[in-house]
Amino acid sequence: MGAEIFFKMSIQEILDLEKNNTNSIYFFKEGIFYRCYERSAFRFVKHIATYKFIKKHFKNVGQDVVYIGFPTAMLDKHLEKAQPQDNITHSEKMIEWKGFTDTEDFAEWKNAIPIDKIEEQPVNKNNHDILDKIRKYPVMNKTPFETQAFVLTLQNELNGYV
Repeated sequence: MGAEIFFKMSIQEILDLEKNNTNSIYFFKEGIFYRCYERSAFRFVKHIATYKFIKKHFKNVGQDVVYIGFPTAMLDKHLEKAQPQDNITHSEKMIEWKGFTDTEDFAEWKNAIPIDKIEEQPVNKNNHDILDKIRKYPVMNKTPFETQAFVLTLQNELNGYV
């Protein structure tokens, strides 16, 4: 692939596209990764390669969303699996690979995936002290190396090494 420019789509735009997706896998470039959402993720893991699914609740759209991601360097390897009758198109927002048929029910598959939950840590006095240090840290006057050392010190405090 050459140098391509991708414009990021909002999660709502992606979900609107996926709602009517009947036979495609859409690849969305996000930083150094490609992501496939919802029906695209379903088809990707059924037909192309096995990846760990992530199911996350997006508050801004009020629903759980399933997606997979892989490094951009892997895209060509996955696209090599295309058949001559498949249609792959590139646009400024995504790559679309047409030609898939579903043999299983997407909704049933999605409902079987557990939602990833971030464990919330109880806030204790030590955490408040660390938050206070972060608030007072003059990041604009520090070098990247000094900031990295500061973050390492905070991690050690949180992990009980200090």
